[in-house]
Amino acid sequence: EEVTAHGGARPILTRRVVGRTDSLNFIDLTVVPSGSDIGVHTHADDNEEIYVVVSGNATMRVDGRTIAVSPGDVVVNRPGGTHGLWNTGDEVARILELLALFAAHTPESLPMRPAIDIIHG
Repeated sequence: EEVTAHGGARPILTRRVVGRTDSLNFIDLTVVPSGSDIGVHTHADDNEEIYVVVSGNATMRVDGRTIAVSPGDVVVNRPGGTHGLWNTGDEVARILELLALFAAHTPESLPMRPAIDIIHG
């Protein structure tokens, strides 16, 4: 499905491969063409979103930091975090997105996490 994600400048292609479960809101396979983006957006405190870069190169903005990501990189966007992604490469970027849900809680009850976790592949 072609969508403009979170107010991005150009459309992306995305397909939901797993819908809501007890612990996940979704798993999406997303193709971000060169020059397209997933606009900057902020998540609620009851979920965290994980991006796995499958192919291509991109730039992410995560909680005020700008980082380059490439195949094999995993970025954990913390609960309540703000992030976006721009395909800055010449090829399409393929991203696996997982949105994990947490049980009802207050922000203080969440485990302490850094603002950003990046695992470079």
